[in-house]
Amino acid sequence: MNLSKLLFILRDKEGRIEECDLLLLKAMYPLFDYITVFLCGDFALKKSENIIRDFCSSLKNRRYDYTDFQIIKEEVLLLSVQNGVDELVIANNSVFGPFFELDDVLNIMKLRDYDFWGLTKMGEVVTNSWEIFSEHLQMYFWGIERKLLYSQELQEFFQTRKNCLQLEVEFTSFFEQSGFSWGTYIDIPKYNSNSVTNNINLLYEVTYELVSDYNFPFLKRDYFIRKELGDSANADLYKTVNLLSEKRLYNLDLIWDFVLKHYNIVQIKDSMNLNYILPVGQTEKALEIKDEDCRNTVIIMHLAYEESVDEAQRYIAIVPGEIQKIFVVINEAIKQYLERKLLDMKYENYEIRIMKPNRGRDMNSLFVVCRDVWKKYRYLCFTHDKRTSGDTGSFVVGKEFMNLLWENTLKSRGYIFEVLALLKREKRLGYLTVPAPYHDFYYETVAKAWAKSYEVTKELSENLCLNVEISDQYQPFALGNAFWCKTDALRDIVNYKLETNDFSEEPMPRDGTISHALERIMIFAAQNAGYYSGIVENAEYAGRELNNKNYMWEKLIEKILLRPQFCNTGTFSRLTKLIYDTSFEEFLHKRKEIYIWGAGKTGRGLNRELKKRGYTVKGYICSDGFSKPEDCDNKVFYLSEVDCSNSNVGIILAIHKKFYKELCPVLEKLDTQLYYL
Repeated sequence: MNLSKLLFILRDKEGRIEECDLLLLKAMYPLFDYITVFLCGDFALKKSENIIRDFCSSLKNRRYDYTDFQIIKEEVLLLSVQNGVDELVIANNSVFGPFFELDDVLNIMKLRDYDFWGLTKMGEVVTNSWEIFSEHLQMYFWGIERKLLYSQELQEFFQTRKNCLQLEVEFTSFFEQSGFSWGTYIDIPKYNSNSVTNNINLLYEVTYELVSDYNFPFLKRDYFIRKELGDSANADLYKTVNLLSEKRLYNLDLIWDFVLKHYNIVQIKDSMNLNYILPVGQTEKALEIKDEDCRNTVIIMHLAYEESVDEAQRYIAIVPGEIQKIFVVINEAIKQYLERKLLDMKYENYEIRIMKPNRGRDMNSLFVVCRDVWKKYRYLCFTHDKRTSGDTGSFVVGKEFMNLLWENTLKSRGYIFEVLALLKREKRLGYLTVPAPYHDFYYETVAKAWAKSYEVTKELSENLCLNVEISDQYQPFALGNAFWCKTDALRDIVNYKLETNDFSEEPMPRDGTISHALERIMIFAAQNAGYYSGIVENAEYAGRELNNKNYMWEKLIEKILLRPQFCNTGTFSRLTKLIYDTSFEEFLHKRKEIYIWGAGKTGRGLNRELKKRGYTVKGYICSDGFSKPEDCDNKVFYLSEVDCSNSNVGIILAIHKKFYKELCPVLEKLDTQLYYL
């Protein structure tokens, strides 16, 4: 009888075992005679044993940075002595699933009789580090059969290497050249190309097709944080998750529990395309909203100017009578003016509150004046007026900003019901912000949404004890402080019990205050509470904004494509790369002495690429006080050994962006020119 063994690598830096990990392991448990689990991270071994001991034969603990190569090497060398199994399957917790029975996969791969196999492969491709990777197996669930498992070649592969950072590429290439056969569970010829620029990663570009047409059992977890706009136009993940939900192939709570705990909500929103365009009129979906839902809803409107009452009146008028309305004004005069208007409208079910003193504007209104409101209702909408002084822009700029806020929160009675139906239907959706403004001087917000408020937002996050990632690498999408939400989603902010004195006195600074931090932190607070966030806008507004953004986009592209070097670039990604390469070439032409700061994978790949282009790199740079890396393909200099006062010297930073801040004090002192990759 053939015996099989599963080697399962469970990796988590903080030593957390998630429910999706247990489900994955539980599904594999009946399929193998032996199971060894390697826990890589800060796991408490005894606690972990209690959780997973029913799903494995043996349990081993290793450091988080202990690589897959080192683990597999350890297991392969052990098996070579024991010689007890006929098949070794290696899997890890980089995927959600399974959505279909894994024994079907194992049976099919046995019939195909490969020496080693996997579920999918990656065609020959050029990496971001200027390396060409040959066609290779993707190793998240793969197997080694007996012929290879006990071969001299496998022993040689592992014994002659201390480590292997590109295991998938090197393993596939080595054993293919050694005459061993390999193949994949899924191979779709139409996606295979002889061009290294046209091969795609099936796991991130056509997952929906894999799951729907080929019963593919997994979804890569890091699909939720992809940075690139892929060839599938960023549509595939959303469709796949919807398919899993509609067909009940997987418990989506397991996905959201993991994703919201581990990833940045900005990346999640972009990857899942959490932008909701809702109709102005009421559709069948909104018919599920009952009177009880309306009674569990409150709409808070902050009005700081008397003329704003007139501008907001048409929105105020359409709010369903069953919904509680709370108006917050800043003085008695505005209150009396509003009361007269509401009396003429025969308005019902409302309350007017005065914010005293006038400090903190809409944020004070929301979290101090109306703090008691949050625990009384399930759904809450907040919007406010907006005005621009002549010093910062024309009056119409502020008027249009206010229009954006109210149009996308209270456009119509039907729209209100559509938003409520959406919040009710998607139980993990907690916060819906209006889109950010892009008109006039606001156009820069697309790339500068943090403005000068990142540090104050991080500080507020620590005060709120939020345990989610907030990074200045990803621009927040919640700006304007007009939104719909489930009140529970913002409980961390409400329970913090802000007071009026926490806010800046008037005139409030334009940026960097706690009010600006609150504006940006809401999506992260919702994430910490277990909810995802998105952008909501009405269909009429979205249509207009699409036209405006297309105009801006066309003008930018038009100006770029007028330059001869940017014509006929093919795809958007190639265009952006060419823009980058053009500025890069200009930098290189002006420097006679070129150094690369960083001798890692990116730095070495860049060194090879520059050699191909005919440039000579004098060497790598490492910081003083650190050991110079060994086995480099060029000389290594300490920064103090480089004459940075020489105008002919140019330094290319080939290090991860997260280290830029640490190097800032050093970089600012340099006289030489720097290029940031």
